[in-house]
Amino acid sequence: MKRFFAVALVAVMSLVGAHKANAGLFGDGFGVTAGANFSTLDGLKDFNMGAAAGFNVGVLYDFKIPVPVVPIHIQPSLTYSMKSADIGSNLLNADFSVGYIELMASVQPSLDVVLARIFLDISPFVGYGLHGSGDLKELWSADVVNKLEYGIGLGAGLKIWKIQALARYSWNFGGLINGPDVMDGPNLYQTIKEANFGGVTVSVAYIF
Repeated sequence: MKRFFAVALVAVMSLVGAHKANAGLFGDGFGVTAGANFSTLDGLKDFNMGAAAGFNVGVLYDFKIPVPVVPIHIQPSLTYSMKSADIGSNLLNADFSVGYIELMASVQPSLDVVLARIFLDISPFVGYGLHGSGDLKELWSADVVNKLEYGIGLGAGLKIWKIQALARYSWNFGGLINGPDVMDGPNLYQTIKEANFGGVTVSVAYIF
């Protein structure tokens, strides 16, 4: 996994170098981004699920593909994202968080309106869990949590001057647990085996 992120980072930096060689032709450049995550666990039934708050922070780079009529911006980003869950029922109550390092490519079909840019957001991503906390901590230590995540986000945003605001909903594919089935009554391991994080992310970026 570390090798994957190293290769991905080299690829991003190569694209940045190519962009700089054609400076002024397209794109805006480097940016910093931060925001909030409001996560739940997709795939759970018969539980009271509350959206739990987390945060995200990272860096991005903006490329513009000069397509006629509908220009497309592509923004690869590398972020740290804290995703949380709050599970409640008569038999089990739990809350926990996972901190991920995520590599995302936001594809943005855009419409330029005077000084603003309105865009849709299509964002495939892959991530790796760095740590688990709360009621997940014991399972994390037992190494049964699936640390790899991958999925896609859909959303929309607005950029005015150098400030970009974005809201998206993300779906995470695959299960949160990668260990064997456990059928000895309600417990956190059994409950979240087929679940994974999903939810809303809102963020603001400053693009230099």
